[in-house]
Amino acid sequence: GRQDDLQAGATLAQLVTFFPQVDPTYLQSVAVEIGDDKGMLQTFIENNVGSTSLPSRKTYDEKMAKKREINKIQKMTVSDFLQEFENPEEYFNNSASRVSDTYKKSCISYLQRKFHYVSKETIDRILQ
Repeated sequence: GRQDDLQAGATLAQLVTFFPQVDPTYLQSVAVEIGDDKGMLQTFIENNVGSTSLPSRKTYDEKMAKKREINKIQKMTVSDFLQEFENPEEYFNNSASRVSDTYKKSCISYLQRKFHYVSKETIDRILQ
């Protein structure tokens, strides 16, 4: 109920104070589990202070930034798109731009699944 939510909030505030570099969603789940049990809170803190095995705040922040970027793209209007890419045809047809190895591998994997009857060597040759 409401009292449990308030207690979890108070526990979360304490956890964030002790573990500012830890993923807040992880700390939230720990706070809900601990509730108002001061002994469990004390034990968790003692067992994990200085630990590097807890999920990191940095990873959480990166994941949230990526989610925001995806959300921004999903909500993009035509006018937003044209502001981002003044000349989309030129931008997307530019074959001189560099792409990452991960992108290349993803493309090859997709093409092999989509065109399973074409050999890997043929796909590799076409992409060169």
